[in-house]
Amino acid sequence: MKKRICSALLFIFMPLFILLFSFQINVFNIKYFLKEYEKYNISQETHMNMEELEKTTVALMKYLAGVTKELKYSEKYSNNDIIHLKDVRVLFQRGIFLEGLSLFILLWTRYFLRKKDKKLLRDTVKVSSAFSIILLLLLIILSIYDFNRYFTYFHLILFDNDYWLLDPKTDLLIRMFPESFFIDIFRRIGILFIAILSIILIYEIKNERAGD
Repeated sequence: MKKRICSALLFIFMPLFILLFSFQINVFNIKYFLKEYEKYNISQETHMNMEELEKTTVALMKYLAGVTKELKYSEKYSNNDIIHLKDVRVLFQRGIFLEGLSLFILLWTRYFLRKKDKKLLRDTVKVSSAFSIILLLLLIILSIYDFNRYFTYFHLILFDNDYWLLDPKTDLLIRMFPESFFIDIFRRIGILFIAILSIILIYEIKNERAGD
């Protein structure tokens, strides 16, 4: 019974940790943001030079990550921006906590199953990896055809207000981060997620064939 529970927990929390890790690696990559700003000419859209954009983005990420309590350069943002960012900050904090919890459960269940049932451990890791890869590939394919629809669903699920419906005429956030930016970063997160799970899956298959 304990082995089955550990297997179920590992099945859920292994890909969850890798997803949150992939998200964190990309979302807190300032160099990537600057490349995106150049790609989409965000300086012109926001009337800020690249140095200002970098400072504003660094301050924003520190706020969302909980490093700072107050949002620096808040005068640049509209009231809707600030309210939405408070909601996003809560999600980021929960995500960081969940990432740590997922890592703990992942390590604990892997250790337990390695001691009690190596075959069950390997089977769980393989099935979880394969299932998660297929699921995310389907999401990526769907997003290619209609990203806006699924991006809207995402917001409706996570937010209980409509402050995420920003206006480019008055709100800075939507000018800094247009839909194209989110398409790019979603795909980057997805590619990293799939790459990590693919490596894990191949590793487990090779070990199984080697009789380890």
